[in-house]
Amino acid sequence: MTLAARERPSMKCPHCQRPLFVRGNRIEARRGRGGQLYCSDLCVESAERAASRPTRRCDFCGGGLGLIVHRYYRMRFCCEAHLQAYCRRLTEETRAKIRRLAAS
Repeated sequence: MTLAARERPSMKCPHCQRPLFVRGNRIEARRGRGGQLYCSDLCVESAERAASRPTRRCDFCGGGLGLIVHRYYRMRFCCEAHLQAYCRRLTEETRAKIRRLAAS
């Protein structure tokens, strides 16, 4: 990838946040499957492995899930309060759809 000196952004590896190596007008980097530039093959592999792992997040707040997970059909919540807040927010029509999908 060639960039003019005045156009050269201060690019960092999205995985380890180290600056990408620039030699002359070229950025020396490895490209991942998504098109992002990484500083090394190790960072490419680590980032792609991390992206393929399923995330354990609360469906209400997006926070991480702990050892205790509260479930409502296929959704997961970090605490009982978030589960109750989600259920209060649902309309009766949406509740009927969820029950119909759970039965199939």
